[in-house]
Amino acid sequence: MMIFDVNVLGGHRSHNAITYCLDMDAGSPVDLTQPELLQKLDRYMKPLIRPFVYKWAITQENPIKQQLDSGVRYCDLRIAQRPNDSSTELYFYHGVYSTLSVEVSPPPPHTHTQ
Repeated sequence: MMIFDVNVLGGHRSHNAITYCLDMDAGSPVDLTQPELLQKLDRYMKPLIRPFVYKWAITQENPIKQQLDSGVRYCDLRIAQRPNDSSTELYFYHGVYSTLSVEVSPPPPHTHTQ
């Protein structure tokens, strides 16, 4: 594992930059990196637990463009596939998955140099 000191980065940083659009749908699971107890509480007591989960999980209120326009130059993005999702879609997440999926661009065409 590579350890990197983020303090050497100049400029503004955005922690969990995509949390402005977390999925508020009750069907969206808590991500699997969360403690098992939280996952169980969320499964069986969702109406009681979810407001606390959202309060903790949402760290940004502004879309990425607005964050960049405000001077942010480093974005913390967490990406994962939703559990029990048979598609190949990847989503941003922080405690709960976002409504935005990750758009994967195809690699550039391979060129040969002589």
